[in-house]
Amino acid sequence: GGGATLDVTDAEFEALLGSGEAFVAMFHAPWCGHCKAAKPHFAKAAAAAPLPMVMLDGDKYRSVSKAQGLSGFPTVRAYAAKRTLGDHEGERTAESFLAFAHEAAAAAGGGG
Repeated sequence: GGGATLDVTDAEFEALLGSGEAFVAMFHAPWCGHCKAAKPHFAKAAAAAPLPMVMLDGDKYRSVSKAQGLSGFPTVRAYAAKRTLGDHEGERTAESFLAFAHEAAAAAGGGG
């Protein structure tokens, strides 16, 4: 790894979800201004997060958006054991995203 990009394809997202691993995903769209603003903060949080944090273009991969029942962008959602833990609410800052990631990791049981 080591790449700066956190972007995943639909197949990579499905693989991560199917693994049962705890992770946080941000669903975004290229035309969404809030998404553009949130991305650097999400990336900064990901660098310090206790679990994988990925970004997926929900406009490009509409099958995922549909399957996840997304109502808008950006949606930041935590997953563990192949199910949704919950959505991030609050400010779209690195601190807030990181706190959310820690909550998700704790809810997932830390994974050993």
